[in-house]
Amino acid sequence: MTKKILETDIQKACIDYLKYKNIFCFKIANTGTFKKATGSYIPSQTKGIPDLVFHHQGKIKYIEFKTPAGRMSEHQIAFQNQCENDGVDYLVIKSLDELSDII
Repeated sequence: MTKKILETDIQKACIDYLKYKNIFCFKIANTGTFKKATGSYIPSQTKGIPDLVFHHQGKIKYIEFKTPAGRMSEHQIAFQNQCENDGVDYLVIKSLDELSDII
């Protein structure tokens, strides 16, 4: 039986790879906040924000991680379009191999 590939596995492998290559990167906390005291969830302020930011060859780049079968939401596509219209690199990465081919 084949293990299902999770988005978090792809993220971890790619972050480890970027760190190995001494490329500055950081995850964006975009999941919202759970308030224990009230038992309520406060969603992220900006929908569609990508998973990771990194600096490479003098440019800031965004990465949205997806599984091989994963699809982007409307908000993620809108954010990607805004980045591309502004000349900002936005990558949709579905495997470590995809990232290593770019870096």
